[in-house]
Amino acid sequence: MIPFRSPLRRSPELRRQVALALAVAEDRLLDAHVDAALDFLAATGGALPFDHALEIFDRIMVVPDRIRGEVARRAMTELARNGGGFPSALAQDGGDDEEGILGSIRRRLRGRRRNELRERIDQAAQDARGRLQGAYLAGATEVIETLQGSVSAAEAVQLYLDALEIGPGWAEEVFHTAVGETEAASQ
Repeated sequence: MIPFRSPLRRSPELRRQVALALAVAEDRLLDAHVDAALDFLAATGGALPFDHALEIFDRIMVVPDRIRGEVARRAMTELARNGGGFPSALAQDGGDDEEGILGSIRRRLRGRRRNELRERIDQAAQDARGRLQGAYLAGATEVIETLQGSVSAAEAVQLYLDALEIGPGWAEEVFHTAVGETEAASQ
């Protein structure tokens, strides 16, 4: 909601500029989430079903609810365009029914593969976090620049966070980093 005394209430032109900046920011954010999701899916190497891998990605990266479905749809579309699917070598573990030394070896190998998968997921999450942070900050900066001279940097970032429904996981980080960088640049 726009505060009652906000310059946005008085200026249709400023509202239009902010709407355009928000649209560009959301598109950039969506692209970054899709690229990060594709990299995350590649890192899992087909060891997880597609939907489960995306659920993990959504949870780890705190993907906003309003774009979650679009990220999944675009990631699937991109996979389909590029031949689809994942390598299947790790997709099936085999049964645990076997007793004795062979069963023990299979369980040990499965544990190693799971540890390797966890490490790949952790690395993919770190890479995705950097990419997404850049997209979030670029959007916040764009809105700050659009509203420069009309509202404070803090108000501009808060408008951005509210408009794009950016959740608590990212909101605090984006807010403090964007406002801090703007204040440091203005000194």
